[in-house]
Amino acid sequence: MRRTLALILLASSALPLSALAAGVDTPLFPTDPNPSFSEDAMKEGKTHLVGSFGVTPTAIIGIDSTSNARYTGANEESDVIVGVNAALNVASVWRTHELKGTAYVKAETYLDNDSENTVDGGVVASGRYDFSAYTNLSTEVEFHHGHDARYQRVVSGNVEPVEYDQTGVKVAYTATGNLLKYYGALGYRNFDADNAFNASGGIIPQDYRDSQRTYAEARADYRITPVTALFVYYQANRVEFDDKTNNRDSDGYSLRLGAAFYMSELLTGDVQVGYMKQDYKNPVFASAQGASYLANINYMPTRLTTIVFNARRSIEEAPSINASGYFYNMGRIMVKHELTRRLNLGIGYETTKLEFNGVDRDDTFNGLYMAGLYEVTRNLKIEVSFRNRDFKSSGVNAILDPEYTENRFGVALRAAF
Repeated sequence: MRRTLALILLASSALPLSALAAGVDTPLFPTDPNPSFSEDAMKEGKTHLVGSFGVTPTAIIGIDSTSNARYTGANEESDVIVGVNAALNVASVWRTHELKGTAYVKAETYLDNDSENTVDGGVVASGRYDFSAYTNLSTEVEFHHGHDARYQRVVSGNVEPVEYDQTGVKVAYTATGNLLKYYGALGYRNFDADNAFNASGGIIPQDYRDSQRTYAEARADYRITPVTALFVYYQANRVEFDDKTNNRDSDGYSLRLGAAFYMSELLTGDVQVGYMKQDYKNPVFASAQGASYLANINYMPTRLTTIVFNARRSIEEAPSINASGYFYNMGRIMVKHELTRRLNLGIGYETTKLEFNGVDRDDTFNGLYMAGLYEVTRNLKIEVSFRNRDFKSSGVNAILDPEYTENRFGVALRAAF
């Protein structure tokens, strides 16, 4: 159990876009590469050996009761939500090279507000070719069909959630020596949002959000002790929008210095601090620049307790036509404890602040999550959870209906076949 929890926590702290396949919460905005909070952080699956591949099918059926189905500040509507989340993970078990893939689907049905019903899904596939024990070439291809959850406040006045498609491809090369390790990658990501509709049937255009992002990144590590390393990380990117009316195209970079450490299983992680800047082609939009940081730390004070800390500051593309991006500031702490061999308890708190560049608007999200996971059988678990989420938009350009609070209780059956 201890090893399983450690692996789960390490995966959740890395937070790649492909983590959506594991059932984590959707990104704060679709263009944000990091999910805001993992409601599935305690998920555990069983792997079956089929030939040279490990196959892990999982399914989750849950019922949630929400106090605010539409995330409004007034006239709150409670509702009951039935959710089904299924995933199939396949990975090779070869001594060298690797192939793996994930396919997932997630559906939510509202008993009273059926206009809020959604079906998301996606596929992620990756491969790695090992030239030797020290060098390899890897690639990843992904497709996701998702939606803007109402709590994200991306669009206002829409009667149904806005759906979008997101595709991406990445190629990376890694070389490792005695003291040095090099990593370089090229990537591309395309985002395409569907138009929304208001109560009278009118179109709320979303084409202005459609964009393509190309990027290159590199990292060089120098090992100073057997369990610690210093590194430098650099990323350059270009963002191009299909809508040239406002010309929100931009070029940017991020440069960070960091330290990675592995103090046995008790303390692992990395901390990075640096500078970032995004320049916009339209002179009307001010450049976004400032401090950049990233931290992922896992600490096990006892064999039964694990503490995870994550923090990040980055520049993201704003859903508003008038803003030249926003600064994404996130801090999260999660504590998990194995109370008995069958019962795990967890609690997490996250705060996220969006500082819009070029307009007077700040959005703040706060979330508290508590859960208990009980193992009924080896392949069946029951999870009982509670979540509190609140939001506030402030400033001269704050959005209409700038505050809301939601409380949600849930019960879920988690099956690993």
